[in-house]
Amino acid sequence: WGNSQLFGRELSAPAWHRDYVVVGDFEGYLHWLDSDSGNIVGRYEVGGDGVYVAPVVDNNIMYVQTRDGDIIALDIQSGN
Repeated sequence: WGNSQLFGRELSAPAWHRDYVVVGDFEGYLHWLDSDSGNIVGRYEVGGDGVYVAPVVDNNIMYVQTRDGDIIALDIQSGN
């Protein structure tokens, strides 16, 4: 599959979470894509002048580093 909706968003390398592929972009958003279809099924803003590297998932916590140096721990189950 492919996803042209994210064209030009300077995506990070992907991370895997359950049945989803998660990528960050230059505006500071994380995008959850259905691994079967490639459709965007969720989005979360972390800010910080964009996502610097691939998110890292450990159990239900996703760690994200932004371009301005912040490291964010996101509880994936609750969205906090």
